[in-house]
Formats: sequence, C-alpha cells, structure tokens
Amino acid sequence: MTGGQSTHHQGGTDGPTERRPSMPDSDRPDPVTHDEIRASKARVRARLLMELVRRDLDAVHASRAALTATAAD
Repeated sequence: MTGGQSTHHQGGTDGPTERRPSMPDSDRPDPVTHDEIRASKARVRARLLMELVRRDLDAVHASRAALTATAAD
C-alpha cells in the first residue's frame, strides 16, 4: 500500500439491519393527501407574501414620515 491508504472497511454495519416493530393500524396517523399538502404550501406562501408586503409598507410609511418631517422644516 502506498500513500497512507487503508483497506479497512469504513462505515456500515457488520450484522443484519434492525427493523423497527411495525405500528398497529389503530396507532398510525391518517395519511396526508396531496390536496392537503398543496393547501399547506399555499398557506405558507401567502403568509410569506403578506410578511413581505407588510415590511414594504412599513418602509413606505417610514420614508413618507421622513419626507414630511424634512418638508416641515
């Protein structure tokens, strides 16, 4: 071997993978439908858009107040 390379196996497991015990059907959550996912994404997008609009409106009010203050001088 050259360059400090190792032939030792890295990572993984030597034994069989462990399986989690399956949940009884009564404990499983209801599956989420594609319509519910789409609706959730739409709510998140709307919330983010409203936050951006609010920030822009706050900036407009601040600049209007600054212009009004300088005009009054």
